[in-house]
Amino acid sequence: GHIVTIVSGAGLTGASGLVDYCSSKFAAVGLHEALTLKKTDIKTTVVCPSFIDTDIVLLPMLKPDDVCDQIIEAIRKDQHMLLIPKVLGFRLLLKIISSTAVQIEAQGVTGLYHSMDTFVGRH
Repeated sequence: GHIVTIVSGAGLTGASGLVDYCSSKFAAVGLHEALTLKKTDIKTTVVCPSFIDTDIVLLPMLKPDDVCDQIIEAIRKDQHMLLIPKVLGFRLLLKIISSTAVQIEAQGVTGLYHSMDTFVGRH
């Protein structure tokens, strides 16, 4: 079998203003990692997309059909982790190699630190 866990880029790095959302996504990534490390005959893929064009997000970045195509391709290739877009890998690397202070500064410079301050969903 093959288990696919659909999470979010927010499951890899924290985001200001999204404490509850990030917490649940981090938990899903942790569950997926633990399942993968169990080394069973079941294959696993964790999918971490950025904003997708859904009823929740006002400014969509990713189209659902494109994301689905990438997920199917990742399953076919037995890819363990799928980051959409791939630039999320840079955020993950920054988290791994830098201090929290550097991460806060980077979020400030890029505008991510306050990006959710005025967020209003569609529903």
